[in-house]
Amino acid sequence: MILRFGVRAATVFLVCSVVVGCHSDPVSTASTSSNGLHVLEQAFGKYMAATSFHAKSTVTVTADGKKAIWTERTYDFAGTQNASLRFGEIKSLDKGLMPAAFVVSNDHEMVEGSEGEAMRYPAPPNIPAISASYFLSKRWTHAAFLPNFFAGPEAVSMVTSTVPTIEKHETINGADCTILKFTGAGFWGTTTLAVDEKSGLILRITAKLEPLMPTLPPVLAGSKSLLYQEDFTDQKVDGAVDAALFKSEGLARKVTIGVTPAGWLKAGDPAPAFTVKRPNGSLVSLASLKGKVVFLDFWATWCGPCKETLPHTQALFMANRGKDLEILAIADDKIDLATKFVATNKYTFPIAVDDAHMIQRVFGVSAIPMFVVIDRQGKIAYVRNGADDGVEEADVIKKLLERK
Repeated sequence: MILRFGVRAATVFLVCSVVVGCHSDPVSTASTSSNGLHVLEQAFGKYMAATSFHAKSTVTVTADGKKAIWTERTYDFAGTQNASLRFGEIKSLDKGLMPAAFVVSNDHEMVEGSEGEAMRYPAPPNIPAISASYFLSKRWTHAAFLPNFFAGPEAVSMVTSTVPTIEKHETINGADCTILKFTGAGFWGTTTLAVDEKSGLILRITAKLEPLMPTLPPVLAGSKSLLYQEDFTDQKVDGAVDAALFKSEGLARKVTIGVTPAGWLKAGDPAPAFTVKRPNGSLVSLASLKGKVVFLDFWATWCGPCKETLPHTQALFMANRGKDLEILAIADDKIDLATKFVATNKYTFPIAVDDAHMIQRVFGVSAIPMFVVIDRQGKIAYVRNGADDGVEEADVIKKLLERK
């Protein structure tokens, strides 16, 4: 069986664009943008079909034509969720800018950071989804193209904002390559990809980073141009992969809970483990509710839309008393405020509090109200953001309760 990668982005660094020892041939004017799109889709399809992948790379950022920053990386992927991205120390001409770092994911969690401190998340739904994590989406030093490739042809819309065209053909490190040119998405400006015409793999990425110019760190301040280059070597497809690479335990001395990226949790995914406190001080965990259908309502006393939907939660509670349904209305408030509000409005459904936002982080709550239904097997059956009439949630819960 071929295990396919899902959509996601990974880790890259800023680059240089000095091409050494490359032979260039101009492309015939007969080459069209449709040909460039076809070449790129075929290349991404090669990555998507892989059951495993390994590569090493060097990344260089050139500022005003001079080498300014560089680092090395190692990538390993297997299946739909196993990923290991190891970043060497990011260096500049006068000092080390950032320590060695990592991003490791498997089928139950993802951890990213450095040896000193890291953040933990639920397992990403697929490999490309990792790009939405804090480490990869917020730090310009750890942005990347490569993991996006494993989305297959769909990755084209993830990494480009213009249609790719064939610019020319080049020989790079002894390999005949087709050079594709396009404007990249996000902070990637004019971008080129060198596609090996024999293997179909990407050998080089270069990108002008014009969108980053207003937010440069001191080592690059005052630069008028930035050029990123990443050269890939030792690429292996469908080879043996050491499972130990994807173990997330013991990678950092301190691990905190990161904010789950919106959109990671969807129906069919295992619900992330959690423990939450009730007003009486008792604790309830997802593990303790095994075998029951669970309904989570994330709300707050200061949230207008939440106040509109709480009556639906009360009706749901009253209609299912005595059944295997556990309702937890998790308040983003202090205990006394939440308790007083519920009592004033004569609500009788169980509540819990998350004033430290720990449960919200695990479930990726970016707006409230948010509703989550978890089935008897501990898998997510329904997720919804925003106020509604409660009909959909009630229907999902009814069907789950009917299943024994």
